[in-house]
Amino acid sequence: MNLPPDVERGDVRFPDHDSALAKVLRRYEIEDPSYIERVGQGGKNPNLHGPKGEPWELIRAIDSKGNELEFYHHANGHYFKNKDPELEEWPLPHYHDPKGEHVYHGDTPSAYGLRGVPRNVE
Repeated sequence: MNLPPDVERGDVRFPDHDSALAKVLRRYEIEDPSYIERVGQGGKNPNLHGPKGEPWELIRAIDSKGNELEFYHHANGHYFKNKDPELEEWPLPHYHDPKGEHVYHGDTPSAYGLRGVPRNVE
């Protein structure tokens, strides 16, 4: 897959959802946000649900070339299991970009007494 020129390496964090959404849309080359559809997802993997069991979202979209795309939005964050229990955590709410990097938004894990993992703040 050829990546848009806007794609950077590494995860990034934004203080609000709208800024993170704008960034992820640019990374997927989606020029018209009216061409996205949000579909709630559930499943048996508890690692992907939010702290209170909230579902994640599958985002369906059409990019600037007319290609149909799908990517995920974990609007409430989700559990991240690690072999080392000290590193288990609830990452911040986030989108997945074309490279699998995370575009975080907000700071809600603190509301659950949990820590987030963003490295860069834009």
